[in-house]
Amino acid sequence: MTLSFILRAFYVSIISINKNQHDAGNPEGDGHLAYISFFTDKISLPDFDVSTVDQFWHPPLHYIISGRFLEAAWKLFPNESGNYEIAQALPLLYVTISIFLIWKVLAHVFEDKMTQNIGLIFVAFQPTFIIRSATINNDALTTLISIAIIYFLLRYIESSDFKWFFIMLFLFILGMWTKKTIALSAIPVTIIFLWEYIHKENKNIIKSTIMFLIFSPITFAWYIYHKLKWGIPFGFVWHLESQYDAPGYIENTSIWDRITDFSIAHFSYQNVFVGTNTEAVDINPLTVLIKTGANELWHWTYYNDGIKKLSYILLMLRLITTILIVIGGILFTVDKKINTKLKICFSSFAIANVISFYIFAFDNPYISSMDYRYIEAIMLCEAIYFAYLADKNKYLKCTALIFAAICALVSAAKIVCLS
Repeated sequence: MTLSFILRAFYVSIISINKNQHDAGNPEGDGHLAYISFFTDKISLPDFDVSTVDQFWHPPLHYIISGRFLEAAWKLFPNESGNYEIAQALPLLYVTISIFLIWKVLAHVFEDKMTQNIGLIFVAFQPTFIIRSATINNDALTTLISIAIIYFLLRYIESSDFKWFFIMLFLFILGMWTKKTIALSAIPVTIIFLWEYIHKENKNIIKSTIMFLIFSPITFAWYIYHKLKWGIPFGFVWHLESQYDAPGYIENTSIWDRITDFSIAHFSYQNVFVGTNTEAVDINPLTVLIKTGANELWHWTYYNDGIKKLSYILLMLRLITTILIVIGGILFTVDKKINTKLKICFSSFAIANVISFYIFAFDNPYISSMDYRYIEAIMLCEAIYFAYLADKNKYLKCTALIFAAICALVSAAKIVCLS
């Protein structure tokens, strides 16, 4: 945990706020920086049509926290006034807590300490978590809240104490004020409650439903208000409303072709290319998911040959990892020794995320609309399924440990080379 934190903190310290960012914009214009800047000056919510300014259509919680954090930091350190890179401290914190919660879940599912630690090594040095530590958008907080909801769902499964539902509901409200994809975390909660009700194990379903309905106006207030006031649809996404607005529009490519295209050309280079590259090979959501999980979406110009080679190794490791995770997920789900509720929890969350990813990719046929960051919380399921494979016997445990260590070392080497 300490070594992975040092690596992420080092990465944050060397990466400019204008590098490796998605739609960062600038404080005086639009984008995530402008949204954060909006709340360094005021606390009131935007009183205009947020669909007309890039990124302002997002729920405001992350931006309010970031804006007030910057304001406090600038008062404590006047010489740093106007330095928005300080905001990177928050995503670093969010990712660190996310990894800690994943480790807590691993400890909940597996009794063997080595298995828990193999899962921790696997997840703590994931490239996507390192990159997310320095991004100033709302993805890191969304991932944290999603994982936290699943963690407290496991606590509920363990004890059936209704207090855990209150915590999950509170987190869900915060999540819906952060990013609407948090709704995916409600799916395993709902399924578990229904399963318990059907099997006459849950006496709380009526109370939980009533509580959810009572707090629904607060939960969905941001979306309801902007729908009634400005007519902004629930599924609105900036730059994805019309053809050619976003980078990498995939013309004349059928859904069937995108699903079935597993050409080796997908892995002929380490990054996903978008922008002017409208003839890109990267049309398959699954292969893009693998590539962005290893090296993110863009191809950054400051990559030297050494970093390119390390990035390609990471891509190959991520490809192998994906295969292992799928195998582990299937075996975990059919294992009769595993608690049924645990199987339902992780499989429903993983499947919901993947289905959501595909739907979004097909509804918005742009290469830029496909990125692992949209379902990054699925890393929790990946850690469980990877650790499950390691837990089978001492030989698999040793193999998994070596593989996780190799992934960690390559990931760390790439970050060190960036300096």
